Amino acid sequence: MYIVIVGCGRIGNTLARTLIKVGHEVLVLEKDRRRCEVLESELGSVALEADGCQVQGLRDAGVSRAQVLVATTGNDADNLAACQIAKAIFNVPTTMSVVNRPENEAFFEQLGVDTVVNAAQLVLSTLEKEIAGRPFVHLTNLEGTEDLRLVSLRIPEDAAVNGKSLNQIQLPPDTFLTLVVKDGETFVPGEETVLNSGDEVIAVTSASEEEVLWEVLSEAAFLYDAQARQEPFPSIPAVATAVSSGMADEGIVPIENSLEGSVTYTLDLLIQETSLRIKHELVLPIEHCLMVKEGTERTSIQAIYSHPQALAQCRGFLERCFPKAEHLASLSTAAAVDDMKASKVPAAAIAPRLSAELYGAQIIARGIQDNASNVTRFVVLAQTDHEPTGCDKTSLCFSFADDSPGLLYRALGEFSTRNINLAKIESRPTKSSLGRYYFLIDCEGHREDPIVKEAMQGLEKMCSMLKVFGSYPKWVGPQS
Repeated sequence: MYIVIVGCGRIGNTLARTLIKVGHEVLVLEKDRRRCEVLESELGSVALEADGCQVQGLRDAGVSRAQVLVATTGNDADNLAACQIAKAIFNVPTTMSVVNRPENEAFFEQLGVDTVVNAAQLVLSTLEKEIAGRPFVHLTNLEGTEDLRLVSLRIPEDAAVNGKSLNQIQLPPDTFLTLVVKDGETFVPGEETVLNSGDEVIAVTSASEEEVLWEVLSEAAFLYDAQARQEPFPSIPAVATAVSSGMADEGIVPIENSLEGSVTYTLDLLIQETSLRIKHELVLPIEHCLMVKEGTERTSIQAIYSHPQALAQCRGFLERCFPKAEHLASLSTAAAVDDMKASKVPAAAIAPRLSAELYGAQIIARGIQDNASNVTRFVVLAQTDHEPTGCDKTSLCFSFADDSPGLLYRALGEFSTRNINLAKIESRPTKSSLGRYYFLIDCEGHREDPIVKEAMQGLEKMCSMLKVFGSYPKWVGPQS
């Protein structure tokens, strides 16, 4: 029998030795190189330096041909993730796990994972069970993803999902809700399960750079239309695809930050990848918070995790308050909270307030960004733009076939000679050759206004490409 063991601590090591002695083929997955080398030196090539709680690590181990996977790490969330991925994606017949905290045993049992408490019991259970397995939740919508992880979060009071049943909520792609803890009772949710503030949910999902971005977008969406049904998507292109396909009527994406500049994903999408129009704009303040694991003392913090942009936006605060702490980059501010929790030294994370509520972190400082005017501008994408209101803005881009002195000056002159104010101008590479650019403009006025229309007609005559992203009401605040 081929058995994969995740973790090479005391229990994993004992189990590997015993199973090898009775003739089983064993491979141990362990992230700690030193532990791998010790096991290799004593037992031969039975250890692989890899993360057994991730899809890629299990794939490298050839887990699809294993009859049994046994998770033995000291982290119950990691153990459950390894078992679920092995069963759902690689069809391993039997999954078993050590449970480090007794109160978590119900989670494993309800998801069909055999639970054990020590190495001896683990060995006996593995040999006796052979390949018999109990029914398991199949995560069919997660097949093929490379970056799954297990997350636990508590529904905050102001969450948009409060009072809604699962059949009214569209979870992000690559997300599967496995357990709900409601009023102390743990159960596998169904379509009619209603989520309320205070409920804890356990989910398997893909780690996405846009995870915290969605948290911000959910607030922006509420600010734009509090009555709309809000549906999360994991990336900016996914939002655009949802609107283009008719899955969503409108989509909200970030386009510009007051400190870090334009969101290039959105600009490139508007230029080259979609025919959607900008229908509205709105501006949302950004507040960064410093958070830690419960009980971590401020004076003990040695490392601070966050997305590089967030670290840059809080540099002054960090230099004043934590001059000796190491700054470590994470894939996103959401990932920073996970990195902080997994840190071997006392650590903190910079993330939005909602991250603390979702992931159970303790906020020790709020509003730590160096610039109080840190805001992000969002645009609403739709099939059509907005009708004229008398207080509008138009966004467009253009490019030239050839380069010559004064060409851009003459192009901009189409607006200045008509006294049309330009709110923004920037460039993006065409990606066809070095030195070729698209020029992007935000101008005051609606594309249907006579003078704006004249300016665009004059501009079109000297350009090889002109694309209007849309005309929409200028943002003047939440009460507009």
